[in-house]
Amino acid sequence: MSSHPWKLGGVGGAESALSHQTAAFLHGLDGFTKEPPKVVELTVPASRRFVAPGVRLHRTVEEAVPTEVVRSLRVTSLARTLFDLSTVLTPGRLEVALDSARRGRSLLPDELKAYLATLKARRHGACRLGELLAVRDSPVDSALEVEFLQEVARRGLPAPVAGYSVFIEKRFIMKVDCAWVQQKVAAHLDSYRYHHHRERFERDARQRSLLAGAKWHSVAITHRALKGQEWSDTLKRLLLP
Repeated sequence: MSSHPWKLGGVGGAESALSHQTAAFLHGLDGFTKEPPKVVELTVPASRRFVAPGVRLHRTVEEAVPTEVVRSLRVTSLARTLFDLSTVLTPGRLEVALDSARRGRSLLPDELKAYLATLKARRHGACRLGELLAVRDSPVDSALEVEFLQEVARRGLPAPVAGYSVFIEKRFIMKVDCAWVQQKVAAHLDSYRYHHHRERFERDARQRSLLAGAKWHSVAITHRALKGQEWSDTLKRLLLP
């Protein structure tokens, strides 16, 4: 982002801030990290009048939009960024962004609730974010796991326990991504970025062997396989009567 012309205190004025999907990229939220957005989004006071090439303006009547400094750029705060995203993203993408934000900032739920309380109840985005916070007690470890939980619900499978630590005879074996404890079924969400390291690959293989020895069933799911049918058919056979 070093080539961005919108440096702190730049063209938008002191009350402006990079926002929406541009802010999501700068905050490093899942779903926005691969490449900089082609169009820069900037939130400015409603009274501000100017035109800048390659910039999408969002006008606000709020006296002061909460901001942070990220990579020497003034951006909307994480809470405000999530609210802005809630007005433009599908529920699935919003949940992925919210979950990644929570992994990086443990106090975010309190910050977000405090900010949403300042908004008028009629604002739809505030309701959507509030509902997501209420449903998810804690964040999971990756965007793939969020998408998996969404697919589990969509396909009518029982809800698992996320991030379950398996002990066998009081000995810790491993933390599985999702587990159906009573049926002793574990789902492993395998992303290439994490598992292409040999040490991690060998460790996971060893731990899954221990699970199998304790009569746990393991189902491995990659991002590419998630939209297919095979994994959910396997889980249905293991979980449903």
